Amino acid sequence: GTANVSGARLNIRSGAGSDFRIIGKAAGGEELAVAGRSDDNNWLLILRENLPAGAGWVAANLVRLDGDVADLPVSAEVVSGSAAPAAAATPAATQAPSTAATPAATAAPAATEAPAATAEPAATTAPASSSTRTGATGLSGTLVFQDGRGSIYVYDLERGEVRFLTSGFDPAISNDGSKVAFVRTGDGIYSINIDGSNEQRVHEGSELVTSPKWSPDGKWIVFSRLLGEYKCWDTQFFGCITLRQLSQNFPGVPPQILQKNILGEYDRIELPNFGLARVNASGGEYRDLPALDSAIAPDWNESGIVYESKAGIEITQDKPDGETRPVLQENWDWDPDWAPNGGRIVYQSKEGPKWEIFAINPDGSGQVALTRPVTTLVDEMPSNVAPAFSPDGKHIVFLSNRQDDNEAGAWRLWVMDADGSNQRPLPLDMEIDYGFGGEQVASWGL
Repeated sequence: GTANVSGARLNIRSGAGSDFRIIGKAAGGEELAVAGRSDDNNWLLILRENLPAGAGWVAANLVRLDGDVADLPVSAEVVSGSAAPAAAATPAATQAPSTAATPAATAAPAATEAPAATAEPAATTAPASSSTRTGATGLSGTLVFQDGRGSIYVYDLERGEVRFLTSGFDPAISNDGSKVAFVRTGDGIYSINIDGSNEQRVHEGSELVTSPKWSPDGKWIVFSRLLGEYKCWDTQFFGCITLRQLSQNFPGVPPQILQKNILGEYDRIELPNFGLARVNASGGEYRDLPALDSAIAPDWNESGIVYESKAGIEITQDKPDGETRPVLQENWDWDPDWAPNGGRIVYQSKEGPKWEIFAINPDGSGQVALTRPVTTLVDEMPSNVAPAFSPDGKHIVFLSNRQDDNEAGAWRLWVMDADGSNQRPLPLDMEIDYGFGGEQVASWGL
């Protein structure tokens, strides 16, 4: 049989469970050849030539199967030579190199494909671990981060201690550092105290939910949810545009003229439709928020909610009569994070084969690159992604696969000053998976 990925990038694993190693990715809308199922019907065995052993497993609730799952043969196959699930990583101290890159002026980013929201199978409960010392960081506050394989950790930056918190994805710490919101895909949004107590589900829904973030006062949680699909015209360079979006830029032109003379030369395609919603910290008082189609990766501060869409980076408000407005109308700019008190917005942007981090004012002015290549004389250029501000707005944590020799390698957590200076890796030796799927890797609180 066949199945189609339900509107989000999907991890392919070596076995039927979220503890198994990730061996590949499936793009949103991709058609997959299905050869079997797990005995509980929660996982599907797929066939693909570019996978190790030519096969892998995907979560059944994140694809649309063309037939009845019960008609598929039951399989317990483990591929890619993985005889057992992968264990949760144990952080260890490491020596941070002294070399740091300097910030550079703005460079025009190159076009790329639009992002897909993170779509992970539900995480299994991992055992709690004792804290690990990493050494001094010279920073204050608490970092929560994910390893991308279903484990969330707490990093006390001042004491240099790391400990396992819970299982899940997209962790977000409240401004006061007391609580963490996160998702378990297929099981809703959860919150947990920073000490690991009082874990509870605050929003349950049948739809895919991602990227929870706290309001500045810690009373509300905003998140992105899958609403279905929508149709738009694929302009490539300017992204996928709906007629409604185009009409807003040409208010005096009849829509049928815009469709015929501007959009008519482009293909009309179907994309996953994500929206924004919020609930209170207990899961009540649900409200949909004004946002463009494909709204993902929100971040909330005192001046509003910034988010990513196919049309670019937008700002909206938690008001019944609120409106969304553009900050940057370029579809290759992803994962915005807003400094406290309405300050600068940071985001990642694709430049050819690599990604860099930029900053911009909320009104769209003052765009500048915060990360740039140290050298181009390498086999593979490294990328810098997933930026998040410190609570005082003076520092930015981000993910980079830059190695000591400036080649691309393993992903690690880095930090820099808000102007892009003083870039350095945190003294944390832990394997982190990143799949360019809208993952919310790290969040910084008091």
